[in-house]
Amino acid sequence: MTKEITITNLMVSFLIKPIKGFNKILNQPKYNYIYLLIVCYGLFQGINKTLSEYDVSRFDLFLTKSIGAILIAIISIFIICFLYSWIIYFIGFSLKGLANYRMTFTVVCYSLIPLIVGSILIIFSKIVYLNFSGISIETFNSFIYYFHGLFIVWSLYTLVIGYSLINKFSILKSTIGSIGIFFIVGLIYIILQLK
Repeated sequence: MTKEITITNLMVSFLIKPIKGFNKILNQPKYNYIYLLIVCYGLFQGINKTLSEYDVSRFDLFLTKSIGAILIAIISIFIICFLYSWIIYFIGFSLKGLANYRMTFTVVCYSLIPLIVGSILIIFSKIVYLNFSGISIETFNSFIYYFHGLFIVWSLYTLVIGYSLINKFSILKSTIGSIGIFFIVGLIYIILQLK
């Protein structure tokens, strides 16, 4: 008897044991969840951006700006996931990986789960800070950046694990194939800044 996969089960699996989570989706794919993950991340990123830039006491302005920021975030995240999936799919293909594009896109989207959780916690902490501002804004912002960095690393770890499983790569080869592109782009950016 197979247990029905719910979004809650998958999120918990990915947060605690990413290998178990990816094995669940590889055995019983739930492709409609990937779009839900993109929408959730866009929603929370839009709210997060609006909380950082606008006064919450002006609720009408805050709501208007939030809707715009949320729509822009959802569209941007979808485009980034789509393009990034194609890039790492072709890298995996050139390294003799076994995954197709759909599997790669699925792994990229499920790797957003740690970022979604991080965004929710950051929004909660910003709301608490706005209501109980006992610490300086500089201290609070450095805490937020550090906290967000931890969830980015967690998300990249999840991506490497998933990419390794779908392509049957070692962790080193998966790291090179899935997040090596960040280092290449960063290096190009640094070189361009030096000129």
